[in-house]
Amino acid sequence: MKGVQPAPLGALVQVAEALEDVVRRCVGPRGGQVFFTKDTGEALITREGRRILTALQLDHPVARALVGCVSAHCVATGDGAKSFILLLAALLRGIRATGGSPVAGWRSSGQTDPCGRLEARRSACQLLSFQTQVLDAVVKEHVAPHATSLFSHTSPAEARRALRLLLEAFFRGRAGQVHCGLLAEMACDFYHRWNCERDRVGTLRMIRDHFPELHTSVTGFPTSKSRILQGLVLHRDLTVYCPAEGPTKAAVLHTALQPLLTEADSTLIISSSHQFHGWGTWVAGQVEQNVASLENLQVKLLLSAVKQTDLVLYHAKKAGMSVVECLDMEELSLFCRLSGVLPLTDLADLVDNAHVASVTFCQPVVLGSRRYTHVGIPEGRDFLPHCLVLCGPAEGLTNQCVSAFGDAIRVMQRVCEPVRCQHRHMGKRGNINLPSSLEKSPSSQNETEMGTMKITAIISQDIPGVLKDSYMGLEWPTHATKRENILVENRYTPDLNISIQGHDSAETTVGGGQKTSDMTASVKENLFYSNTLIEPGAVLPAGGAFEFLLHHYLLKYTSRTHCPDTQAACRLVAEALLSLPRQVYAHSGTGGHFLKVYTSFVSRIQSGEPARPVSLGPEGLESVACKYDLLVSVLQCLGRLLSVDAIIHTTALRVADQAREEDEDEDDLSVRAPRLCQH
Repeated sequence: MKGVQPAPLGALVQVAEALEDVVRRCVGPRGGQVFFTKDTGEALITREGRRILTALQLDHPVARALVGCVSAHCVATGDGAKSFILLLAALLRGIRATGGSPVAGWRSSGQTDPCGRLEARRSACQLLSFQTQVLDAVVKEHVAPHATSLFSHTSPAEARRALRLLLEAFFRGRAGQVHCGLLAEMACDFYHRWNCERDRVGTLRMIRDHFPELHTSVTGFPTSKSRILQGLVLHRDLTVYCPAEGPTKAAVLHTALQPLLTEADSTLIISSSHQFHGWGTWVAGQVEQNVASLENLQVKLLLSAVKQTDLVLYHAKKAGMSVVECLDMEELSLFCRLSGVLPLTDLADLVDNAHVASVTFCQPVVLGSRRYTHVGIPEGRDFLPHCLVLCGPAEGLTNQCVSAFGDAIRVMQRVCEPVRCQHRHMGKRGNINLPSSLEKSPSSQNETEMGTMKITAIISQDIPGVLKDSYMGLEWPTHATKRENILVENRYTPDLNISIQGHDSAETTVGGGQKTSDMTASVKENLFYSNTLIEPGAVLPAGGAFEFLLHHYLLKYTSRTHCPDTQAACRLVAEALLSLPRQVYAHSGTGGHFLKVYTSFVSRIQSGEPARPVSLGPEGLESVACKYDLLVSVLQCLGRLLSVDAIIHTTALRVADQAREEDEDEDDLSVRAPRLCQH
C-alpha cells in the first residue's frame, strides 16, 4: 500500500541517535546551552531537554512519538528528558548489536524476517518481563538499602541542607552553575515557608497544580532579584483601592452586583420617561442594598470574576471597599481553596458568612513594569501560603527559570511519595492469585480449608530458601524470618481489598484461634509494607551512584540465574545504564576519568563502604524514585517502539481518500444532472 513502510530496527536506532546528538551537548552539570533560531528572527537559548525536543521540527513519525513519550514522562516526574534519550539510544544500539534480540545468536528458524520484526517483538516482551520480574527485586533488595532518607535527619539544619543538595543538583543540570545555588536556596526556602513538613505530598501537589497562579514572571531584572512573598499575588490591578489597616474581610463574586432588568432572550420596552426614571431608581436601590449587605458582613475587599458597573464601583468606594475586577477563574479558585471560602454566585446568599474570607492585608504591588494586587492569606489547614517572583534579564532566561522551578516542585513531590511495586495477574475484584507452581508444593506450604475457602501461605524456615519465578526462571535468595508470609504472584497496591469468605460461619478462626478478620488485617499490613519498593525521601549521591549500583548488581545477578533470556536482558540494561554517567564525565576533559570513577566506586561497594562516587564538582543528591521511574519509562517506551510493525503515512492516505471522494461526487452529479434537467 502506498504510504506504508516497514519499521526496521535500524530506523529506530537512527531516530534515537539523531535526537541523542542534539541533547548530548547539554547533559550534566557542565553541559552547554542550545541555541535555536526561527524564520521570524526569534532566538531561543535553553538547556532544558523537553524544551529542546519540542522545539525541533520533526517529520519522522517515530521521532514525534518518542518526543511524546519523553514529554509525558517529564510531566509526571519533572526531570529526565535528556537521560531518557541517552538511555533509549543505548538500549537500541545494544539490541541491534545482538542481531535484534538481547539473546545473542537467536533467530526465527524457518521464517523470513528481513526487517527483524519478530526478533524486535521478542525483545520487547523480554524487556517488559525484565522490568516486572527482575528490576523491582534488584532495586528493592540491593539498590534501595544504599540510599539515605531526606527525612531521617533529626536536626532541622541537617534536613534543610540535604534538601538543598537535592535541589542544587537538579538546578545545576537545568539552569547551569551560575544560578543553581540561588534557585536551590530559594526553592528550599519556599518549601519550608509553606510548612510542607506537615503534609508533604498534599501540599506539594497543590503547589504543583496551581504553580501558574503562584508565580509571577518579571523580565528585565537579574535573577538575583527573585524573591518570595507571603500570601497571593493576583495578576490584576485594583480598580478601586481603599486602604485598610489590619486584617479585613473579602468576598469572591462570580456575578455582577447590579441586577439584570431582563433575562436572556427577552426585550425591555420603555414607553415613557417616567418608566425610565423608575427603572433607574430601582436599579440604584438594589445596588445600594447589595453593597450594604456586604458592608454589614464587614467586607472590605471584593474579588470579582466579571466586570462591575460604574454604579457598583461608586457605592463600593463610598462604603470603603476595594475592588479587583476580571480575575481569572483559576486564581479565584486558588484563593477560595487557600482561604476556605465559597464563591458568591447568587445575590440571595449575601447574608451567608460562608462566602466571607479573612485576609491579613490587601495592597498594590509593582513588579517590573506592571502593578498587581497583593493579598495576605492567614495560615490554615497546616500550610502558610506564599508566592514567587521570578526575574530574568531576558524573556527566554526568565521562562527557563520558571520552567525549572515548576519541575523542581514535581521532583520534590515525587521524592516525598513511596514507590510501589507494579502488579499484574490480579483478579477482577483485587483477589490474590497465587502461582500455580507454588500451589502444587505441599512440602513448603501450609494449607487450611474452611468450607469453600482455602488460604495458601509460605512458611519461612530457618534455612534460607529460594523463591522461583514462573515467568523467566528467576531465583531469589530469601533470609529466614520465622514468620508466616503470604506470597503474592506479582504486586500489591494500596487500593487492594482482600476478602475472605466462608459458607459455614461469618467469623472463622485459623490455626491457634486467630480470627479471619484479624488475619486479613495482618495480611493487608504485611503486603502493604512488603510492597514498598522505594521509601519516601530515598536519595543517593549525584554523579552516577544509581547507575553504578544497578549496573553492578545486575551483572552480579546474571551469575545466579540460568535463564539465557534473563542473563541477556540484565547485561543489556546494565551496559546501557553506564551511558548516562559516561556522558556526564566526558565533559571533564579527561578521557579516563569515567573509568577511574567507576573502578573506585565498585571497590568501595565490595569493601562495604558507603556508595559515593567521586564527583566532578560540588556534592549533590539524586532521587532514587526519579531514577527508577526514568528506567521504567524508557523500558515501556522501548517495548512500544519494538512492537511497531509498519509506519503508515497518513498524509498520503488522506490525499488518496480525498481524491476518491471527489471521484464519487462527480459520479453522483453525472447521474442526478439529467433528472434535474427533466424536471
